[in-house]
Amino acid sequence: MSAFESVTRRLGLPRLDFNIDEHQRGKIMRASVLPSVILMAQLVMLLLELYYSNSELSFAPGFGSGAPEIWQRLYALAANIQFIQVVSLAGLFAAGIFNWNRAEGSWVFAIAVCLSAVSLVLGGGAAILELFTQDPDFLSDIRIFTWQRLASTCGLLAVGYFFLAYRGLASQGQAKRRRRVIRRPPSSGLASLDD
Repeated sequence: MSAFESVTRRLGLPRLDFNIDEHQRGKIMRASVLPSVILMAQLVMLLLELYYSNSELSFAPGFGSGAPEIWQRLYALAANIQFIQVVSLAGLFAAGIFNWNRAEGSWVFAIAVCLSAVSLVLGGGAAILELFTQDPDFLSDIRIFTWQRLASTCGLLAVGYFFLAYRGLASQGQAKRRRRVIRRPPSSGLASLDD
């Protein structure tokens, strides 16, 4: 029993199966390419905004000493990549058109839970800080809008991964129910009573 299976059994989720082969792993990785690019762009923006201010990262020439040009260009690229996060959500839904099995659904469910936990921690922390702190300079110094943006992105991607998990975890249960309906009960002795 793997560590994931023991944790899921303790949490009351015994039907999750984490045994996948190379083909299934590749399928999950192909579905996760665009969301991974989006998350990496968000992390690059977060790291650059923690080190430089927004005015230093902009291309405006009036600010004098700004960030080096390579960091400005990387920040501009990452900022533009974040605009396609809805496309990555659509890509996850499009990947859900194909059949997903229980093992793939279990792994995608684990990814979705991690993304939603990150979103909950970052978004909840930012909301609590804004609620109890009225100092706009402090909120600007800790880059609260960056944390909110990252929470929003993780929450949006978690929706797509939860859809894929639903497709994987529910598909086999529906097939079993259909088989039960199609099965005919063994013939009873009713035919002999009519004779």
